[in-house]
Amino acid sequence: MFKTIVQPGILTNMLLERLEKDGETNDNGDRCAGDYCLFLEDKNGNKASLHITEEKWDLEPSEYYYSIHLINNITFTDCKFLYSNNLSKDDLLKIVAEIIESETIASKEAIEIEERSIQEKEKEKESIINISFDELIVNNVTEYIFRLIDDGWTVIDIYNNLSDTFTYEFIMQWNEDCGDGIFDLL
Repeated sequence: MFKTIVQPGILTNMLLERLEKDGETNDNGDRCAGDYCLFLEDKNGNKASLHITEEKWDLEPSEYYYSIHLINNITFTDCKFLYSNNLSKDDLLKIVAEIIESETIASKEAIEIEERSIQEKEKEKESIINISFDELIVNNVTEYIFRLIDDGWTVIDIYNNLSDTFTYEFIMQWNEDCGDGIFDLL
């Protein structure tokens, strides 16, 4: 159902490694590493992903920091931007741990809500099918009883014939709803 890809320490190392190896420096001096999948929802393939940027533009070296752009397409919440205080691995680790904890909980809750909704829709479909099936039985019983009456069957014979297949409660409910009281004297 739900799969977390990595732990905070591992993800922090992977993000920094990706930034070092694949991070492209743009015109303003910032270095960006592309999409990193944080976790997946297997059923629909939706994911939550991170983009990391080493922010340097118009800053002194002591002011450099990381920004993380979080996109969660499991919960469909607004994107989040989180910022470290500096370029230290420890500061980045704190942010990554916070993201994994908060987004994992939110994503699991979103998946559970979706699954409950699907289950409720299935129950609703089932009850509609059951109602339709019950109506079909009542219509067939009604047609059958009136055909027996037309053929000259007595009320006792019809009841005895029906009681082989249906419960007393069903027959009396049918009698009340559809049968104009033909079994009232039984």
